[in-house]
Amino acid sequence: MKSVYFLMSFLISFVSLFSFAEEQNKDFIFNFNKTPLVLQWEASHLRNTDQTSLIFSQDTLELVTNTSFGNDRESVHLGHFNSPLTPQLKILKEEIYQYYIRLKKTVPISSRIQNAQIPVSDDPHTPVLRINDQEINNDHIYFSYLEGILHNQVRNQNWECIDCAIYTLLYKKESRSEIKIQRTIKKEGKTTVKIFSLEDLNCRLKERDSWECVDPESGTLTLSKTEK
Repeated sequence: MKSVYFLMSFLISFVSLFSFAEEQNKDFIFNFNKTPLVLQWEASHLRNTDQTSLIFSQDTLELVTNTSFGNDRESVHLGHFNSPLTPQLKILKEEIYQYYIRLKKTVPISSRIQNAQIPVSDDPHTPVLRINDQEINNDHIYFSYLEGILHNQVRNQNWECIDCAIYTLLYKKESRSEIKIQRTIKKEGKTTVKIFSLEDLNCRLKERDSWECVDPESGTLTLSKTEK
């Protein structure tokens, strides 16, 4: 799973390099065949920096994530996944690109005011979005809609694992006191399975029957008991 963190680092570097290249060429034209379109969500907290990225390439949509979010459940997936770029996803890609173009053309009011003071966020852990070199703060008019797009794709796509870890709660309904977590890693056609205690993954109780855990190899995850 270290390759997932490498890919995360690559994505951050990619955004920085893209920004530098843009400064060198103001007439830059986005080329879908050469440059992937990346919609990324990020939030920092004391235990980790969580990131989820949708990467629209020419023929595939890739997902890279080191965090689980959305509806808590007994099994979650972290890592690197992909899915074919269907006609519907091509339309979505074009829509996100149009938001990117609007952001590129928008000049912040503060930049027009000489010596304008940049406001400091009250919460440094507030999530942000990025479309390649364009950052979108959570108070931006586009934020909620684009965040909804990202979350919806993560939950509803039929993802194929490239390098991923699947975490599953293990317990008996009649004896729910002792809980274990099974981690199944799939990579390069090989599968490895390991069992952890809640303490092994530094899990902490979020609410009744729900735990937030940290695996140094994959990221943060939330697992919850569900009625069966």
